[in-house]
Amino acid sequence: MGSKEQVRFQNRLRFGKKGILLDPVNQNNYYGLAYAYYYNKQYKKAETLIRESLDLDPNQECSYFLLATLLQMQGRYDAALVYTEKELIEGFMLHSKAMIYHLNGNQKEADKVFTG
Repeated sequence: MGSKEQVRFQNRLRFGKKGILLDPVNQNNYYGLAYAYYYNKQYKKAETLIRESLDLDPNQECSYFLLATLLQMQGRYDAALVYTEKELIEGFMLHSKAMIYHLNGNQKEADKVFTG
């Protein structure tokens, strides 16, 4: 990561952590910080934060998609499929499901996601 990118990441962390300190029951603060860690390929930290966000509000759009993506990136495909099914936005759910099957070497199931 270049120095400009590192500075941006550090700023995202600082603002994200400050948001949680100021409003610890706002799930969006956890989601934002989780996404910053995801972008920086720190998947375990991001997973912890997105789970905290979902504990605060399990009906968030895109949050299960992010959790499933984080699990995919860690090679935890079965767990990713479980959370993919909970995603509220159908397009994100279908995309995630197809990607999980594809990454797990099951192209036939990946194709079926969109073709039925």
